[in-house]
Amino acid sequence: MENNNTLFEDRFASIYPKFVKNLLKKTPDLSPKEVKISMLIKMNYKNSDVLQLAEVSKSTLDNMRCSIRRKMKLKRNENLVLEILKL
Repeated sequence: MENNNTLFEDRFASIYPKFVKNLLKKTPDLSPKEVKISMLIKMNYKNSDVLQLAEVSKSTLDNMRCSIRRKMKLKRNENLVLEILKL
């Protein structure tokens, strides 16, 4: 699985070279798993795909999305996906 993660991260970096740097500059306390979830959101994956690729349950994904929102200091009316797409 390690090779798949590395392959994904390398491919992602070639498409969005500054995304992770910008994300961590804005939100330095994200966990590696939260960064990966953010990367999958940036690539416009559906939740069902994110669940499978991140190997997490629906409740875990919901909790992680809430955590990312909190760490990004998003207000209730701000959309997580739109904020991630802006980066």
